[in-house]
Amino acid sequence: MPALRVSHRLVILVSLVIVGCASLLVVAVSQINEVRIGGRLYEEIEHHGRLRQTLAELRVDLSEIRALTAAVPYAANASELRDLHSEVQELSAQVNTGFAHVLRAAQREAILQTLESARATWEDFAQSSETMFQSVDRDGFGSHRSFLERQALRQERFTDQIDSVLNRLRFEEEALKDEVRRRVERRVWLLLGAGVGLALLLALLSTVICRSITLPLRRLAGACRRIAAGDFTVRAPPTEPTSSASWPRPSTA
Repeated sequence: MPALRVSHRLVILVSLVIVGCASLLVVAVSQINEVRIGGRLYEEIEHHGRLRQTLAELRVDLSEIRALTAAVPYAANASELRDLHSEVQELSAQVNTGFAHVLRAAQREAILQTLESARATWEDFAQSSETMFQSVDRDGFGSHRSFLERQALRQERFTDQIDSVLNRLRFEEEALKDEVRRRVERRVWLLLGAGVGLALLLALLSTVICRSITLPLRRLAGACRRIAAGDFTVRAPPTEPTSSASWPRPSTA
């Protein structure tokens, strides 16, 4: 950089440092944005968590419905029987709403097929419960024991189907968490590599610029020492480019 003034070289050095730091900041922000909380992978993990929670609630609701229907023979009067029927209907409505939600939210074909099978089991269970209440109103509790046995089998089948979906969701959630960990590790190593590379580049450029500044100064200082020692034949090159008109002309006297 022989044609640049020292001030220009210092400006270039400062500009390189600023540009390098800004570039590293941009890279860091872009990489952090890929794995930030609320990113795509985290949204998928939260989606799986909400889906698993809804399925667990469906399983609990089915158990409660079966417990309520098992209490039918112990109803003291028609009013208590109607209360039991009303509670079963409310829980059935919750289950229907929950199924509508999970079927909309399901993204995998295998999960969707298992949920469709579970819904069919649930509809059979719900229809049997409603039929039981109607038969109790009409004929009493004669077939209640066999009804409970069939409902137990339906509940077991329903539980197996829901557990199958839950296990698949847990497996996919663990895979998503592993992917998040791998991405975070890759981003960290990328940022470290970018930081080290940028630091080395800035160090190299700074060294070159500093040498272009300090080397002429050292030569000038050496020439001054030789002149001070009495060697007037030394010619010191200028440290800044100047026009020839600015140099003192030799005396002709």
